[in-house]
Amino acid sequence: MKTFLYKCYDENRIKSSGTIIAKNKKDAAKILENKYLKVISLKEKRTFIKLEKRVFKNYKTLYIFASEWASLIESGLSVIETLDILEMNRKEKEIKVIRKIKNSITSGFSISESLEKTSEFPSFFISMVKIGEATGTLPLQLETAADYYKKEHKMRKKLTELFAYPVTVLIFSLIVLYVIMTLVIPVFYELYQSMSFKLPASTEFIFETSFFLKDFGIYILLFILLLVIATGSFIKTEKGKNLKNDFLYKFPITKNIFVSRFCMYLSILSESGYTIYDSLENIQNSMKNDKSKSIVKRILSEIKKGATLPKALEKVSVFDKTSLHLIFTGCESGRLPYFLKLVTERKEEEFSRRMLFYKTILQPSILVFCGILTAFILLSVWLPMINIFNGL
Repeated sequence: MKTFLYKCYDENRIKSSGTIIAKNKKDAAKILENKYLKVISLKEKRTFIKLEKRVFKNYKTLYIFASEWASLIESGLSVIETLDILEMNRKEKEIKVIRKIKNSITSGFSISESLEKTSEFPSFFISMVKIGEATGTLPLQLETAADYYKKEHKMRKKLTELFAYPVTVLIFSLIVLYVIMTLVIPVFYELYQSMSFKLPASTEFIFETSFFLKDFGIYILLFILLLVIATGSFIKTEKGKNLKNDFLYKFPITKNIFVSRFCMYLSILSESGYTIYDSLENIQNSMKNDKSKSIVKRILSEIKKGATLPKALEKVSVFDKTSLHLIFTGCESGRLPYFLKLVTERKEEEFSRRMLFYKTILQPSILVFCGILTAFILLSVWLPMINIFNGL
């Protein structure tokens, strides 16, 4: 849930302002309209420090929790007993959430309702628990959720690993080069100034760059730092998020991740007895960014108009021909969950191959770039010295 700052006026034109808690800006506006208030301005309240982190939004935490809970319920213990055990050896924030769930269940609420009341669990997780309660297959549905979140965690980990090493090497190399340029190069300049001969163009360029960095390096660093902070703040706004997501969806790897998640969601929900339309509504609520939500919304809109699932997916221009063909085959054969799983597996394999390729190309490229840059600086500085020795 998010906090929004609002300014509005009522039917008597009396102005008022305050804060309101809602899932998103659209929901906040609806709440105010239901109170017969005319909105003047509505914006999300921003703070530099996030005071409260939702502990069960983390994929790793979710898959461990779901897997352990499934095993405990499978062993024959009651739900309350399993929650008592799950409290052990956990962080304080997690314990508080689990206790809230227990208190809610003992008050007469169902397990899924109790999870929903905490506002800690994603809608997909709650849906799987709801299915488990209705069909008497709670351990199985929790295992399914655990498998899903484990895959999500691995996917995110691969993306992090792809950039972590090259970025670390690049930053460290730039720091070393900055030290060389501002502390070491000026020593050579003083040495060559005492000698009366013309310096090569590359050496003069290195000396000029060294003086520039020495005089303005701190300002460049501050500018970069401010730019990063400003960009980070802008990306957190609605407009910034939309621009970021539009940009990311231009890359095939982003589309592959969406297709993989979408097909995995849909296969699990349709296999559990949900209709296609209900599954898509659930998927829309589970998607984290607005771009993904809008794609699913368009699919729902096409199905409302009477289109089949493959035709609706074709309209959004995200799914490749092979995936559409497999989904079409699944619809025609009545084995949609099976063929959706095939699409998911295919996309996961493609994602792994792309990650390996990018890792193979990106990491050596950074090292080669830093090596060439360092070699150029050293050769440019040592070239006059070599010329002097050759002239002796």
